[in-house]
Amino acid sequence: MLYLYETINLDYVNRIVMKHQLKLRSILGTIDELRIFPKYEKFVISIPCSEYDAEFQLNILNINLEKIKEPILDLGCGSNAKLVYYLRRLGMEAYGIDRTIKNTLYAIKADWFEYELKPNYWGTIISHLSFKNHFRRNHFKKNGNHIAYARKYMELLDSLKPSGEFYYTPDLPFIEQFLSSDSYIVEKNDIKDIGGFFEYNEPLNIQSVKIKKINS
Repeated sequence: MLYLYETINLDYVNRIVMKHQLKLRSILGTIDELRIFPKYEKFVISIPCSEYDAEFQLNILNINLEKIKEPILDLGCGSNAKLVYYLRRLGMEAYGIDRTIKNTLYAIKADWFEYELKPNYWGTIISHLSFKNHFRRNHFKKNGNHIAYARKYMELLDSLKPSGEFYYTPDLPFIEQFLSSDSYIVEKNDIKDIGGFFEYNEPLNIQSVKIKKINS
């Protein structure tokens, strides 16, 4: 036990901290889903947690605004709902849902995982990273709640109008393979450029996905 009146040995503390960092680095380097500490990197790569610009999201998801179907839902729109207000300024009927939302004029302040969506209602649902990252994490995680996320995924698809579309990234091949070709069309696009946001020299190996609900 260290008492207040004892002199702190900074060299000893530094050695303990360094030892801890090396162990942490070793652990993080083995977790593929994180990919924040490759073995060849000296420091942890910065992970962005802020909202993305609307144009950036549309580009990544390969969304053609001339063909987008309304109404539009941004699932996990972020506290400022940037994409929602961008689409609104273009005259489109767009809404968002996020538990951190600040302005509820065109957005619902709620946990999108627990919020029940109306069947056959949305023309387009957009989810840039939010839902898919949670789903992937729970799918690969031991004791992850993957069944609940699979049900939510199907609820999202069910909430689309006939010919409605669900855009997201990254892809979810572990569930997409089970979608009936009689009910859905799955289209994937390789993401080749993310605007220099990350500085990886290797191929991104990331795909954006569009799921189209076939007319019933």
